Amino acid sequence: MTTEYVTIDGITGAVADTVTCLCGNEPHIDGFYPCLSTGEVIEPEGYWNEALYYCENCHRIIDMITGAVTGKADHNTVITNERRFDQ
Repeated sequence: MTTEYVTIDGITGAVADTVTCLCGNEPHIDGFYPCLSTGEVIEPEGYWNEALYYCENCHRIIDMITGAVTGKADHNTVITNERRFDQ
């Protein structure tokens, strides 16, 4: 299986300053949110690894340091993430 990579720009070894997802999403369009390895969006606190972000448009899970797509949120996680705005 081939790993997908998003386009990132920033300091090597740090979270990217600018990102363009494979779906075309960028921070100023639908945006990206801190998440767990499952894609569940979280508040950036102690147990978060500070690199994984959820693409609000296509639901990919992205390592913002390497640009690697580590997975995609499943349907239930997407629904949970959408509900966070309803509260």
